[in-house]
Amino acid sequence: MSDAFLAALKPADRLPMWCQLLFAPEPAAWVACVDGSVVGFSATRTVPRGDTDQDLPTSGSLELWGLYLLKSHQSLGLGRRLLEAALGAGPASLWVAAGNGKAIGFYERLGFAPDGAENRVADWEDLHEIRMIRSR
Repeated sequence: MSDAFLAALKPADRLPMWCQLLFAPEPAAWVACVDGSVVGFSATRTVPRGDTDQDLPTSGSLELWGLYLLKSHQSLGLGRRLLEAALGAGPASLWVAAGNGKAIGFYERLGFAPDGAENRVADWEDLHEIRMIRSR
C-alpha cells in the first residue's frame, strides 16, 4: 500500500478491534518486544463454518489474519516465532498480498502453499491477495 494510504490511517479507529483481541478469553494476538518496545505482532481468527469463501477442510478453521514486523527486525527469526505462537504446527490459512514475494517465500518455507483463491480489497487501494494454506 502507498505511503499516503498508510499515513492516513488513524490508530484510534483501530483501538476497538485491538481491545477485543487483547482482552478476549482466548488470546488472538501476540506481540514481539525488544528492549521494551513492540516491534511486531501476529493475530488469528477462527473462520466460521459454512463461510463458502473460506471452506477449507484440509486447512481447518484457524486463519492468520496479521503478521507484521518492523523492517529493522525482519530476517531475525521473530516472524517465525510469531507465526508459531499464533498457529502452532497445525492446519491453517492466511491471505497475503499477491505482489509480496518476500512474504510469500516466508510462508512457503513454513509449509504454506497457494490454493488458487484470490481476493481484492477495495478499501485498501484495491489490494490483490492470494490465499495460502497449510494442511498438516
